[in-house]
Amino acid sequence: MFQIALGLAVAGLVTAATNVVNAFADRREDAVNQPSRLFWVEQIGPHGTIISIIALYALAFTASLFLGLLFILVLAVGVFNSIFYSARPLRFKARPFLSLISFSGAVGLAFLSGMSIVGSINLLNPVFLLITYFMLTYGTVKNLPDYFGDKKAGTRTTATIFRSIGSAARFSGILLFTPYLLLALFIATGLLAPIYLADFGMALIFTMIFARMLKAKSSQEFEGTHTIGFFYAISFILFTLVLSSPTLSSIVVVLSAYLWTNALATKEFSFDILKGLILSPVSAGFNLAVMGPPGVGKSTLCQELIREAFRAGLRCLYVVSNNPIALVKEQLRDMGVAPVARTEPVIFVDMYSWLLGERSPERFQIDNASDVAALSVVLSTAAETSGDRSFITFDTLSTLLAYNTEDLTVRFMKSHLARMKRHGNVGVYPIETGIHSNSFYNEVKADFDGVLELKLEEMDGELRRFIRVYRYRGSHETKWFRLLIGPNRDLKIY
Repeated sequence: MFQIALGLAVAGLVTAATNVVNAFADRREDAVNQPSRLFWVEQIGPHGTIISIIALYALAFTASLFLGLLFILVLAVGVFNSIFYSARPLRFKARPFLSLISFSGAVGLAFLSGMSIVGSINLLNPVFLLITYFMLTYGTVKNLPDYFGDKKAGTRTTATIFRSIGSAARFSGILLFTPYLLLALFIATGLLAPIYLADFGMALIFTMIFARMLKAKSSQEFEGTHTIGFFYAISFILFTLVLSSPTLSSIVVVLSAYLWTNALATKEFSFDILKGLILSPVSAGFNLAVMGPPGVGKSTLCQELIREAFRAGLRCLYVVSNNPIALVKEQLRDMGVAPVARTEPVIFVDMYSWLLGERSPERFQIDNASDVAALSVVLSTAAETSGDRSFITFDTLSTLLAYNTEDLTVRFMKSHLARMKRHGNVGVYPIETGIHSNSFYNEVKADFDGVLELKLEEMDGELRRFIRVYRYRGSHETKWFRLLIGPNRDLKIY
């Protein structure tokens, strides 16, 4: 077990180093595809990034000294592969076929390193061939969400070699089916035992994924399919390994690896309503301020984002300070945000009823907006109930300023945002413009990860709404867009 634990630690270090290399080498592509990845690379700079890479690989090689010479040789091949998957001059990922071979090494070389611990390597092992080929085919799926950005950046991938994303999706789906043909061949020829027939049960999940791939049109839809596909790939590989050695210890190790992977996988999600403004998914631990005058549509925008978060499977926390709680609930129900299996999708913090001198029916309520300490306790308790990586809306922070000084409100805001970020929550905070001081608005723009601005303009005898991104930590549009609110409170940005 010591060798297994040490081997997993080495794999973790190499994976971390690979991610750093990939982020550093792909700065130009990520400026188009995934601008949020640039944030931390820019923070530590080129010198710090290179030192981090060297340190991680050095730790991996140091730990491997206890696992034997054969393991070190496999590790050396793995490090070479992980570096030049992204780095020049080889840059395997820029060559569609070589990128698949290199990507499959993430599983194949890990399998060989496990074999090396027991003192031998068999490159013709059918399980090794099956899971390595499976990972090779899955490499085409991961490129689909980045199709449009890679096309714009001029990057050749297994997706962008096709003229349309639909053709790329069909190719990926067909290729992803072929490991089952290889599995059938190995079983028919006796290379694999009949117990591996259980792997065909995973074909049901594959069918569902393939159907989603054929229906998907946008990057966001392909990203959702890729997320499900990732768990499918991990499930297939780990289930196959369990079949290879169906002992209690192997099941425990594989299940632990699956749960660990599952915990790390869901770190980003997209808001369709904002996809024309913010050009990358929103990371966990992100706070967005929405600034605009009264009546411009801040609350409606927040409720639209709650609906999208609800559909994405996130728990939601909604602090209501400017409308009756019953009205807000009715608005959300009309938008389709309703209980599922008797589970309330939104946890409410009622900060409005006390203004009417009424007792709130909600579990969480604020009895005095001027008691910032009590407010912090209630919000922290409600956030713990909703859990980590929840979606939070505080509508509106300006209510606090009616009962507290700007200095006290800023201190509360900084503390609250820090706690929410620590738990990986995504928060949206409307703020009224034109009623607070410039110093307060400057604090908001400095403390939040992103700032959306809304405005009203009179044109042709009518008031028109506009929206833009003032600040965002990734790539974004900066021009003003029209914001339309339909009769059913549906939003359109164009």
